[in-house]
Amino acid sequence: QCAARELDIAPPVFLGIDRLDTKNGVRQYLDARPVFLEALTDQLKAIDPDVVITFGPDGEYGHPEHIVAAAGITEILLRDGLVDRYPLYYMGWLPEQVTDDDNLSHVDPRYMGVMARYTDEDERKQIAAGRCYVTQFTPEEMDAMAAGVKGAENVVYFRRFRVDEVSPGTASELP
Repeated sequence: QCAARELDIAPPVFLGIDRLDTKNGVRQYLDARPVFLEALTDQLKAIDPDVVITFGPDGEYGHPEHIVAAAGITEILLRDGLVDRYPLYYMGWLPEQVTDDDNLSHVDPRYMGVMARYTDEDERKQIAAGRCYVTQFTPEEMDAMAAGVKGAENVVYFRRFRVDEVSPGTASELP
């Protein structure tokens, strides 16, 4: 909520679902997964966005909940035939954007077909929003991150999720 205020965006929607990774056992994940997918489907219908942006299958840096969230929205769009209605974009980093001490994943630039530029004011808001995550970053870590983005190009890259559409019963066989 603090970060949303700093970014001047709508507050987050909490789905009320416990962790959806297998860290606490597979049964908990399997029991919560249908509830998560239903809640996510309801939110997608309620918000009716122009596009959907999420993490890629790498979860940005292997974060299990980022991976589950990305897989969930991707599954819904495929399951319900909504890929064209809600264009899906995965955020990603180019190799040169990842420093030696990052755990960030990167993507071959050939697959990053969309970029968005942002202003220095947007960057300031991002840093202020990051400072809201007091349980994840110390003030010193946030200072280091803020210093690291100063002077960097204000651009973020995305890759669009695409699928081949085929008529039922016309799938080709693998050679």
